[in-house]
Amino acid sequence: FAKLVAYKEQHGDTNVPQSYEDKQLANWVDNTRTQYRKMQQGEHSPSLTETEERVAQLEEEGFNWGSQNISLEVSFAKLVAYKEQHGDTNVPQSYEDKQLANWVDNTRTQYRKMQQGEHSPSLTETEERVAQLEEEGFNWGSQNISLEVSFAKLVAY
Repeated sequence: FAKLVAYKEQHGDTNVPQSYEDKQLANWVDNTRTQYRKMQQGEHSPSLTETEERVAQLEEEGFNWGSQNISLEVSFAKLVAYKEQHGDTNVPQSYEDKQLANWVDNTRTQYRKMQQGEHSPSLTETEERVAQLEEEGFNWGSQNISLEVSFAKLVAY
């Protein structure tokens, strides 16, 4: 809990991303949300430690009990900003914002799995999310985009 408070002081919120450097804190936040959802659904778990007192403490800190869509929203906003700056959504793996580059790569992978009928617990690309990304001109294609872009630049040169 103290780590979460320190995170909030540094970042201004309690939305610790799964990719955060302190994996213990990131996992604790994820597990806390999961346990809270179970508690809300009436499930009892031996590992359920979220008592009313703990819930109240977390809510005092502005803890977001919602799903991991927080990181999706942040990543989507970063993608839109990238598009505004670069004119496309083809974020290369070598991009300085590794979190965004990885999110784009993972989004494409999850989309391909969805198209092939695979179901994955981490699959978060709903029809609504797909529509949002397509509105931004998201390229669902292969990861050879950077090769295509590089070739186009070479031809232009």
